Amino acid sequence: MQNSGKVIAEVLLGMSLLSFSFPSHTQDISNTISNSSSFFITPMQIKKDDNLSTVNFKDIFGSNPTDENTTVVSQNQNKEMTLKILNFEDDFVAILKIGDKSLLLNSGKAKNRVALMETLGRMQISKLDAVIVTDINESTENLFTLAELGIVKKILLPGIQLNKNTSDFNLVEKLKDTKKKLEELNTNVQEIYDQTNINFAKATLKTILPDGSSSISLLIENNENTILLQGDLTQDKQKDIILPLVNTYIVQSKFALSKDYINKVKPEKVLLVERKDSLLSEDSKKQIQEIVGKDNLFNVNSTNGFSVVLPPSSSKFEIKKDNI
Repeated sequence: MQNSGKVIAEVLLGMSLLSFSFPSHTQDISNTISNSSSFFITPMQIKKDDNLSTVNFKDIFGSNPTDENTTVVSQNQNKEMTLKILNFEDDFVAILKIGDKSLLLNSGKAKNRVALMETLGRMQISKLDAVIVTDINESTENLFTLAELGIVKKILLPGIQLNKNTSDFNLVEKLKDTKKKLEELNTNVQEIYDQTNINFAKATLKTILPDGSSSISLLIENNENTILLQGDLTQDKQKDIILPLVNTYIVQSKFALSKDYINKVKPEKVLLVERKDSLLSEDSKKQIQEIVGKDNLFNVNSTNGFSVVLPPSSSKFEIKKDNI
């Protein structure tokens, strides 16, 4: 098993090196926006101008996953689920794997490409079912590489609807440019909006994308367990959101954190992803510890990596430290 993981890693690394000689349209990616992929998407509260409202699921999947007459049999219902948070310190990247299905949350900076490929190899992943970009402000430098190599064919990116000031206009233009480049690479690209359900193996991902926001928060539900992977939610937006019972709360140190909001979420465990450019103060960490307990706060940084795991025989998420 270990040897096959090494072989996959070596193949992926070799393929990634070829990306440096890609066509010109994949070279300049430093100013582009993130994207991700689609599999089973159930639109909820779709606006008339949202492109999901015109999606023909039969063309994509062979059947409409929302059709009551359609029976979907998954071979991954009794497989272990792993959500691995990669400790790149200045990137937020995560891998969700259930059985032989896997998806990537964000793709990271080019300098972390080798580490990403090695991690995919160790996890026995040679193909991704999808890439979901949760934040268009995150780097997409590896996204075009993954698409060019054929490692991913489905990309899902935030369908932002921002105010038309100069800054927002630039973000929208970057999204359009990124989508165009990915489509030139024969990639299936879609946009997702607030309150969209994504059915992935035995898990359901629900999106939170408030008006005016460019960052998606995800609720990942599996067997009555819920992970909240928080995006950039202002404190005003935090007050308006209604959440289910959250077992594990994953948040980056660069986003707004308040004692009141953590009390509202009431998580059993907190994974704090510490960004090099926005370290959380010790006083703030102590406030979190007072709510969840010292043993239930896990710091994900350049020396500590963690995975949230749901074994087939368990009804509760487990937090496991990863080897660095």
